[in-house]
Amino acid sequence: MEMQLTDLGIGGKISRLSPLKNLKQLIEEEVRVGVKTVVAVGNDKTLFQVINAIVGRPVVLGIVPFGPNNTIAHDLGINSVEDATKTISTRIIQKIDLGKINNDYFVSQATISDGQAVIEFDDKFAVSTEHAGSKINVCNLRPAHVAAGQNHFNPQDGYLDLLVETASRKGMFRTEFAKSIFPFKRIFIRGPKTASITADGGKIFKTPVKIEAAPQKIKMIVSKKRDF
Repeated sequence: MEMQLTDLGIGGKISRLSPLKNLKQLIEEEVRVGVKTVVAVGNDKTLFQVINAIVGRPVVLGIVPFGPNNTIAHDLGINSVEDATKTISTRIIQKIDLGKINNDYFVSQATISDGQAVIEFDDKFAVSTEHAGSKINVCNLRPAHVAAGQNHFNPQDGYLDLLVETASRKGMFRTEFAKSIFPFKRIFIRGPKTASITADGGKIFKTPVKIEAAPQKIKMIVSKKRDF
């Protein structure tokens, strides 16, 4: 990866994390001395940590997917180290919305582990999911299993989308899910019992929680192959 970046004329300081090196402190020090671009090398969990370290700071974020669990990079059209280095060299910068869950931010989605929940929308109405097999995701980026072309999952429209998938038919070898999508700016999630919500694979929250859209919250280097 470092060789590919060098071949493309991309240089900069490389910092490696360790149990003794705090990511947030490292970024604060680099921003203080004038760093304008941070490239996160790792997976979804790494990116979650980096985003929450740079939110509100005048820096641009790039991604190089490395190791397993790289849903976010894939959603942004970056599927390999080679894709990432070319994307960084092209340097297409876009302002991206984030989701905010309590006091933390996420870029892709927050997943509710228990299919039973009550979701209150902007204090106007509520949706209740009673089927324990339901899949509930709060999405900013379009999930890989949802077809492109819908007027949802746009990380630049100032909204998040609640995706509820309920088992509608069970065959001998297959279960199909009916999809319902609810755009929103703010929701409150509670349930008949405490449920876990995982944001970008990086942190687990317990209900009740508040989730809201944070429009144009971060600048990111994105791929030409993105779908927004």
